[in-house]
Amino acid sequence: MPIRKRALVAAMVALLSEGGCLLIRDIDALGARTATSDGGSEGGDAHEVDASDEGSGDAGVDAEPPCPGEAGPRMVRVDSYCIDATEVSVAQYRAFLNAREADAGGQRAACAWNTTFVPKDGIPSIDFDALPVVNVDFCDAVAYCEWAGKRLCGKIGGGAIAIDELANPLRSQWYRACSREGTIGVPYGTYDPLVCNGADRDAGGLLPVGSQPRCEGGYPGIFDLSGNVREWEDACDDAVGQEKRCLVRGGAFYDVASTLDCANEQRVRIDDQNPGFGFRCCAP
Repeated sequence: MPIRKRALVAAMVALLSEGGCLLIRDIDALGARTATSDGGSEGGDAHEVDASDEGSGDAGVDAEPPCPGEAGPRMVRVDSYCIDATEVSVAQYRAFLNAREADAGGQRAACAWNTTFVPKDGIPSIDFDALPVVNVDFCDAVAYCEWAGKRLCGKIGGGAIAIDELANPLRSQWYRACSREGTIGVPYGTYDPLVCNGADRDAGGLLPVGSQPRCEGGYPGIFDLSGNVREWEDACDDAVGQEKRCLVRGGAFYDVASTLDCANEQRVRIDDQNPGFGFRCCAP
């Protein structure tokens, strides 16, 4: 990869680990800051490419007003709403736990059973801070997003999304962002087993959030909507208590190609804590 491109990708990943909103002007500024004299390139494997080489659309990210939210991943605007550029990391979730301490109050009625936001087996050590947080249930994800000044991705315009509208790009925030308004099957265009962190990639487990520059789309600046972790969506059935089932989307590091596309969804118990379940937030 040419030195200039390597520096630009590194700077983009660094930006995505901070709070805020990633806009096209941010990318342009990064290009200016990382520009160097032409000359020479260094070898690399097929996975080590510039994110700009895999552009995934020319709409949806522009100089709109800044996205809301005070914590968590940097956000990207998709038309009328914003979505986190990456999955929520261990470090970002730890900040939430430290702020809430042992207080699990103020949750929606469907989460009355949830008495702690601590992931199953506890929060990992700082050695794992760059990885996506996992082993969190639906209610943990909802509470984090509310604390961060955002909300769990649901219906465009606000609220939860009905189960029968999950694959409607005019309704689902998550699906619209992943599929570029329903026009592509996987966020980067056409399935490639080496682009995102699924079973075919055989990475051996979770990878740091935003660390795979080609796993970008359906809009520029959004990463890991396919693979790494399945992501909770604000879409649940009508069951009560812990029997309620809610959706996870996008597939995890252990999922095969058929479960890594944007339209695929799995319905799991609201209290399910799984080493492949994480989340990202949307706003408003």
